[in-house]
Amino acid sequence: YNQLTGSIPPESDNLINLERLEISHTQITGEIPVEIFYLENLIYLSLKNNQLTGTIPDEIGLMGTNFEIIDVDDQVPWYYIWDPQFGIHNAGSINLGYNHLIGEIPESICDLGNIFNLDLTGNQLNGSIPDCIGSLSNLHYLNFWLNQLSGEIPESICELTYLNWTSNDDGWRESAIYNNNFCPPYPTCIEDYVGEQDTTICD
Repeated sequence: YNQLTGSIPPESDNLINLERLEISHTQITGEIPVEIFYLENLIYLSLKNNQLTGTIPDEIGLMGTNFEIIDVDDQVPWYYIWDPQFGIHNAGSINLGYNHLIGEIPESICDLGNIFNLDLTGNQLNGSIPDCIGSLSNLHYLNFWLNQLSGEIPESICELTYLNWTSNDDGWRESAIYNNNFCPPYPTCIEDYVGEQDTTICD
């Protein structure tokens, strides 16, 4: 929440002991340096609400090797995952929301293993959701809404049993997928929550 400008330096990969990196609500520009994802101890990354451009690097999947399996009550909201009283500070979280990121969601996103929170809200991402998304079995919060994603939503998304969905802005603590270009038919687990979709490009 300040007026930082410029780009994230690639030399950030020298921060070998860093576990948490949050640079949000600033004016930083440029692309996400792939070097960030080589930080062996990084388990929390938030670059939301900036002016970042370019694509999501394939290297994002490298963070998944750092995430540990957690055991939490289904009702624990994501913003508590760093509160020591809950003892779940090793829950992996990535938030790249509200930037100007383009391109497709890389298949390597499925390598994030035990990630707890994944938020790509409010970008300009296109293409489809990788079919392997169902492999993120520990995911509690998934937000892809307000992008330009298209195609059919993969059935494997129904394998994410921890997710509670919303179809509008009223459920800001829940997972969301609305305001994209997804085509029907929709998986049964989410058909009531797809919200507004632009289907003009669908067959």
